[in-house]
Amino acid sequence: MTARVIKDYNPTNHGITDDFLYNTNDWDLIELNYNVNSTLLNEWWGSMLTQFPQCLFNFNEQHEKLNLEKSKEMVDEGFCGYYCGPIDGITLAWPAERYEGLPPPFQCDPTQFPEVNLSTFIDDAKIMPKFKFGYFARLIEVMGIDSFRQAIVSRHHPGMYIRQHRDSKTLKLHIPIESAEGSYFHFGEARDRNYHLKEGKAYILNTGDWHGTSNDTGEFRSHLLSRVTRSNMISLISLVNEN
Repeated sequence: MTARVIKDYNPTNHGITDDFLYNTNDWDLIELNYNVNSTLLNEWWGSMLTQFPQCLFNFNEQHEKLNLEKSKEMVDEGFCGYYCGPIDGITLAWPAERYEGLPPPFQCDPTQFPEVNLSTFIDDAKIMPKFKFGYFARLIEVMGIDSFRQAIVSRHHPGMYIRQHRDSKTLKLHIPIESAEGSYFHFGEARDRNYHLKEGKAYILNTGDWHGTSNDTGEFRSHLLSRVTRSNMISLISLVNEN
């Protein structure tokens, strides 16, 4: 395995440029210098599941909310629908305040979700007010609202995996909430570069290159993840904890 991980870099003189991030695939992930309080993050997620169980969206159980024709098209093009096994999660940011199970915007049924404009979703989506409490509110304060565009918590059940695929170059922030050894991100078309994302860390993933996941554990693998606006990316990479 050839590791292409950037970590332990100088936060003020790191040399990571916009061109490197968005115009190359010479990297897989960046481990930010910012350490996350995994205990407080897990407490927030536990509170979310207790207070908002109706907001969990499950692909296998709520397919009536999906545009099935669009989902099939995205499967055929290699963009989406590559989930194998049970997966659910809670959408945190949406163009309207809706406390229910919300599907991915690119796969939702437009007749049920008329507020979704795919071309402007990353700008239209706002974190729903009831979710902004506890440690998540602190992360928003520190990392900035533009670090949490299209924010969700994605929960992979035991045995869940995602086939290799490529997304857009709108790069993603991943913050593990529950991440046992045995859960991996796989990069490369042949899944030849494998990384375990650790609790207490935050990562930028190069989702414009081939990637997928596996969860060969007996536990949930839950990540807080979001798309990050291009203008905010370098500021996020430069972030460090306060002394």
